[in-house]
Amino acid sequence: MSKWKQRIKGNPFLYFPIKKYHWARLKASNVLFEIERMLRHAGIGKKKYNAIKAFKNKHLGERCFIVATGPSITKEDLEKIQDEYTFSMNSMCLLADKNEWRPTYYGVQDLEVFKKLKDVILRSKIETVFLAQYLKKQFDVPKEWVGYPQNSA
Repeated sequence: MSKWKQRIKGNPFLYFPIKKYHWARLKASNVLFEIERMLRHAGIGKKKYNAIKAFKNKHLGERCFIVATGPSITKEDLEKIQDEYTFSMNSMCLLADKNEWRPTYYGVQDLEVFKKLKDVILRSKIETVFLAQYLKKQFDVPKEWVGYPQNSA
């Protein structure tokens, strides 16, 4: 198996879209073109991903929690993870007025959700906010908020 095929086979985001091709039937130039196209589509080598790439492996080996909204979440639950690395999104920022807990990382990508919650997010003083790049361009937001491209961007 070739080196490129091994790399692609090990990455499900790249392998599944191109495995439909019969490698033996394609000329080498076509295979390389297809590999390059898929790598570009996946964002490899694109500057627009630099801001988000800075967070890769930042907390490698450390524990973290993904905190989602739900009827069972309590103030006590959040107090237990006060000093942990946490990720949340969307309406979790509404809890900021009710307790001291803040997520380490918070994300929004939906236009309607962002319009509704923008002021709450700004007031809550969350350490790191990830915002879909199209929202970051469209609204006046703090420059330290991290913009990230969506697949369709």
